[in-house]
Amino acid sequence: MTALQSEINRVVAATPLIFETGKTDLTELHARILNNVASILKAYPDLPVRVIGYTDHVGSADANTALSSTRAANVKTYLVSQGVPEGGLITEARGSSTSTGSADLAGLERRVEFEVVAVPVAAPAKGALRVALVAPSARNDLAFTQSMVDAIDVVAAERGNVQVDITDSTFVPAEAAAAIRTYAEGDYD
Repeated sequence: MTALQSEINRVVAATPLIFETGKTDLTELHARILNNVASILKAYPDLPVRVIGYTDHVGSADANTALSSTRAANVKTYLVSQGVPEGGLITEARGSSTSTGSADLAGLERRVEFEVVAVPVAAPAKGALRVALVAPSARNDLAFTQSMVDAIDVVAAERGNVQVDITDSTFVPAEAAAAIRTYAEGDYD
């Protein structure tokens, strides 16, 4: 799951899916971005992904919810047309729920994002290598923590029979110590 989110984040961080005020139609730029996202999603067909629409603060809450819903639906429709399984895409409208109200930031708030949905982790297979990572920054920080997460994902994929659990954003040493203690008490390798 982490590898998929990291790959999607890299694509969208480079060129976010930003919409003009009040618009829901996909542009040629959107199509180029979504073609990259589609190729990534097709490599992970069993992981569900939430397609989340947002708006800026302009307009009523109901209108913004409808607008963000249409943006997310249009993105989903496009991804399905590119061969992404429809059942793995869940749309969500968040409207202006995260809007700052700033005119300077409004352009960044009219967007669609992707969030890999957490799949319940099955009990580890007998003899599975149990790896835990406790990191100070976010797992998708495009820096040191993400490189550790990506490396663990590669090892898990190549070796098989590996359970990986990650606690990230533990900037407070006491929180990191508690997470490490929990993993140690859980008999992680």
